[in-house]
Amino acid sequence: MHWKITVALACSFGVIKKFRLGSPFLTSFLKADKNFTSAQVYGEIYPFWTYSNFLALIPILVLTDLVRYKPIVALEAVSLVACWLLLVFGTTLGQMQLMQICFGISTASGIAYNTYLYAVVHKKHYKKVTSYLRMATMVGKFLAFCAGQVLISTGIGDFMLLNQLTLFVSSSLIPIVLLLPMPKKQQKDEIVDNNKLPTEQQQQNDVLLERNLNEIDQHKLDGMDDNKNNNGEQFDAKKTLDQFEIEQPKSVHWTDMRSIWTKIKTKFLAPYQNRVVFHWSLYSIVITAMLYQVQNYIQNLWDFHRKADEREWNGFVESINTLLNTLVVFLAQFVSLKWAEYRSVVVCCVSTMSMAWLLYAMVHFDSLFADYILYIVLYMYYNTLNAISSNLIATHLSPNGAYGLVFGINSFVALLLQSVVTLLIVDVNGAFALSLEAQFVTYSICMLASSFALPALQLLVKCGKK
Repeated sequence: MHWKITVALACSFGVIKKFRLGSPFLTSFLKADKNFTSAQVYGEIYPFWTYSNFLALIPILVLTDLVRYKPIVALEAVSLVACWLLLVFGTTLGQMQLMQICFGISTASGIAYNTYLYAVVHKKHYKKVTSYLRMATMVGKFLAFCAGQVLISTGIGDFMLLNQLTLFVSSSLIPIVLLLPMPKKQQKDEIVDNNKLPTEQQQQNDVLLERNLNEIDQHKLDGMDDNKNNNGEQFDAKKTLDQFEIEQPKSVHWTDMRSIWTKIKTKFLAPYQNRVVFHWSLYSIVITAMLYQVQNYIQNLWDFHRKADEREWNGFVESINTLLNTLVVFLAQFVSLKWAEYRSVVVCCVSTMSMAWLLYAMVHFDSLFADYILYIVLYMYYNTLNAISSNLIATHLSPNGAYGLVFGINSFVALLLQSVVTLLIVDVNGAFALSLEAQFVTYSICMLASSFALPALQLLVKCGKK
């Protein structure tokens, strides 16, 4: 199959999987059509997405390369269809929890879609296909959010119709997956070639850096939306691990396992010995985990603050948020300021304090319109700072740095932190099980605390090295 046809199929998959008309109104649908209470929605249903996403990510990280991507892409399609089947036809609490489990598996499986084309096209096309994939997911979300808002605002459709249409459209993902070609194994062998000239090797490193930076933006923009608006793509830490395998002898004896593990451990820890990489990785992990929580439960807060006679504009807000944040991430690459020369302590402190205030303001103003505005500003702020931190981390890694590994670990730890937060303060069976507004105040306090804790930790590390 010609590579352009493969790219077209993959982009079609991206548009369709993001075409979820009912996503911005999921909380309202569960309450109005399924008759669940607010406490059940955010305390007993939504937490299952976080848990399943985290648990599914572990085997998927290991298996994606081994099974050559396509089976995991198929898993994403099947689990997404299963999710909407349960959402449309399910009625019980257990079925809704299973629906969230399926959605979590679909989210974790997104890692294969985000890297599939890199295994089937030549590396000279990486930049082009990355742009196509990002555009496909953005178009799918924008069209779905706009269409959903129009159907609700005009009274043409209701929440059930939006989800039925989503189920119908999502079903077409399965035949598309069947048409996608299976990547060939020999294409991975191009990663390392000791006979290449230094200039060619440098070009490979530049391509690898550019590819991973684009994956970072895709994950942070689309991936954030997948917490409830939805399916985020996660990083492919396995690619770097594959390099370890390539560098080892073809036949390994048990006596060599200790030395191999030592080398892997060294490469695992080496990137974080750089102070900039270590500091900005911590910063990215904390703010990403908190913003994941906001994304996951913002609809509950909107519904809580909406007056009886107020109309929902969730779809319109999400479509504007998608466009603005895509623009922010795109423009961030043209920023010429040398951020590493500034005091990172000041940057982190001011940025996290600002986001903490925005989170607290959402609760304090008790206004749906204010929530909408603050939500958009918060994510523009987050994506700008995250693009900066991602660039700083990538540029401070060595030429042969483990880009996929570092960002994969950061994403994984952020998801682990989110799971802990969900278990402690959100889950109905958790240690605290706070009310909805108290949860957002807690997120704000965590952000405020991190604005002082992270710089303090950086100073301690710096003093310790002296």
